[in-house]
Amino acid sequence: MKYRIKIIFLFAFILVSVMANAQSSEIIKLDEENAYIYQSYYKNGSIKSIVGFYTRKPYSSVEEFEGELKKYKIKYHGERKDYYESGKLQELVVYKKGKVMEFAKN
Repeated sequence: MKYRIKIIFLFAFILVSVMANAQSSEIIKLDEENAYIYQSYYKNGSIKSIVGFYTRKPYSSVEEFEGELKKYKIKYHGERKDYYESGKLQELVVYKKGKVMEFAKN
């Protein structure tokens, strides 16, 4: 009986640690000066969106960036791609320092 309880706790611990380490978003620095990419993922691991942005001061955390993104205070730069959960491209917008250059919706 004690052996089964230990196994259950071990399984629960592994499951919680895997879920905690599953990355739902990240920010990547590009070679271009002050240009970054934000990538977010669905729970199944497929890409949800890719957002290119321009900032002089890098964000200290992904959460801070996501808060600014919700307030529309992000200066887009490069491509912004949104995907369906199946992985197909939903929308593509190309920006140059905050101004829309191209737009395509699928």
